[in-house]
Amino acid sequence: MLGFEVTIIRYHNVFGPRMGFNHVIPHLVIRFRNGEDPYKIYGHDQTRDFCYITDAVEGTVLAMETPGTNGEIYHLGTGIEITIEELTRYTGELMNFKGAYVNAETYPGSVSRRSPDITKSKKQLGFTKSQLEGRA
Repeated sequence: MLGFEVTIIRYHNVFGPRMGFNHVIPHLVIRFRNGEDPYKIYGHDQTRDFCYITDAVEGTVLAMETPGTNGEIYHLGTGIEITIEELTRYTGELMNFKGAYVNAETYPGSVSRRSPDITKSKKQLGFTKSQLEGRA
């Protein structure tokens, strides 16, 4: 219509260095560091798919360099869901938390599941979770 090419990338829960503190992973860390006990797990049964920043960048580059992507939409994630409770408890282990956990109501407007279908990104771009090996 306007004569320029466009490819859309939809990122899902990208995390990594210098991301700021208004996101789930750094928010959990701050609360552990502040000594919250019992530690409230907001939205404990919700699931998320987290994507490390370098994997998101790699997927973006693949979308830019792969022929035939003009006008396409690609989702970038790992295809691996984790519950907020699992994430919180794992983060607590890393932070050496020895206190108690309690489930709490979720934040207003929060969705129960945020996990992309990355089938198209895998098939058309060659984007795979192999980018994640060694990070688990």
